[in-house]
Amino acid sequence: MESVLQMPGVHPAPVGQPVYPPAASNAPLPRNTTHAASAQRKAPQGASSGRKAPTVLALVVTLLALGGAAWFFRNQLTEAWKTLTTTRKAEAAALEFQPAAPVPDEPATAPTAPETPAAAPGNQPAPSSVPAPSGAASLGSDATTPAPETPPSSGAAPSPSSTPTPGSKPEEQVQRPSGMTSSSGGAQPESSPAPGTPVSDASTAPSATPPPPAPPAPAPNIAEAPSRTTPAPQNNNSTAPEISPPMRAPAPSPAPVRETLYEDVSEEVQPALDALKRFLAAPTWEERLQVVQGAEIIKPRMQSYYAATPYTPLYVGKVNLIRHDKTSQNGPPLCIFEIEGGDLKRPVPVMVEEAVEGWKVDWVTFTEFKDNFLARFMESPKEGPKRFHVLVRRTHYFDDNVPELDKKICMEVQAPMPPYVGSVFARRGTPLANILDRYLGWQVDQAAVVVELEWRREGDKQWVELTNLPQFNWRNAIADEVSPPPSSPPTPPVAVPAQ
Repeated sequence: MESVLQMPGVHPAPVGQPVYPPAASNAPLPRNTTHAASAQRKAPQGASSGRKAPTVLALVVTLLALGGAAWFFRNQLTEAWKTLTTTRKAEAAALEFQPAAPVPDEPATAPTAPETPAAAPGNQPAPSSVPAPSGAASLGSDATTPAPETPPSSGAAPSPSSTPTPGSKPEEQVQRPSGMTSSSGGAQPESSPAPGTPVSDASTAPSATPPPPAPPAPAPNIAEAPSRTTPAPQNNNSTAPEISPPMRAPAPSPAPVRETLYEDVSEEVQPALDALKRFLAAPTWEERLQVVQGAEIIKPRMQSYYAATPYTPLYVGKVNLIRHDKTSQNGPPLCIFEIEGGDLKRPVPVMVEEAVEGWKVDWVTFTEFKDNFLARFMESPKEGPKRFHVLVRRTHYFDDNVPELDKKICMEVQAPMPPYVGSVFARRGTPLANILDRYLGWQVDQAAVVVELEWRREGDKQWVELTNLPQFNWRNAIADEVSPPPSSPPTPPVAVPAQ
């Protein structure tokens, strides 16, 4: 053994290390089989995931593009779907509808005698107004033996009119009573076939044995038309519409309850609110007059107003208390309500004042604000002076449509609701101009007054002139007369609180 180990190229193997068989020098070292298998499995997975990513991305982009196109053409798609659905429904309804074949109406035929063969008279007397019984027969030999019909000749074809059609009766049975036929030689009795016996197109031979006589029955009058003696039978197959009983009209539904909303209304002003409710809901203007200030003075004006404007009760949707003067220096306690909604086109302030008889409503201001008298007056020229309850303040005017503007004072007048604004003018150097300078100068923001206005014209220019300022508040303004400017200074104007 030692000699073997001492041979060149032979080296002892270290103890504790495995001895591997000789292999090529360039062969790789052995690896763990577990790691090799996992590496082989991971390699194709990474490659396949790398190939799937572009495919998934392309699919997502395609779906987004289709969704965008569908959203862009959504209206057209919706209309196309509705059209398709409607067409399919119409086709289905057309397929389901199968109209029934029309049933021909049977011709109206006069009732004939019973089909039971009866003995016909041999020699029929002349027709008279009194019908003779069918059983009355003459003594001739042919009274009981019916005469056979003459068979048609072999060379002549039967007439189309004489050939009966299926489901109808011969013309002779319709036009003449049963048992009688007309010919050029006179009236001859006609044989009646027995029930259940078939009748052929050829002539029928007479029966050898005469049929038993039938019970006598009244014969119809030949002189009269069948339509007069017997009513036409009713056609059971007719499609006349059935007469249905008249439908009762549905009972009218009750009118909806309309409620009114009340805001900022306390128990202290409840009497004033009750008077306002009576004023609005009065069924006639005479009853409304009972809760109006100065009823005796206002009655003629109300009568003429409601003669031109039909009276109706007024419904409002909301009532709001905007001012309450308990003890005012200008008069008795006053409440100002604002009503809106319902039958009103715009909000309207209503003044209710306490009187000896109770709380009363100022009808003059109510009608003026509701019908917007100020705006209607300022829109077009009117004849004569008119009075209005306005909010007034000093202002400038720069247009050239008013002559001698430097000799006039310009005042801005405004209705409370809606805020219509107009410009009026007063001559300088007059008592009215002095009052305006003293009490309604530039230092006064706005004041509630009663003004008197009148249209003026000079050449092609028109304007509205302020001719009088009779009152510096809106209380009890029920006078119709045009009063001159006050000789003494009026009471200071009452400032209107900001809304």
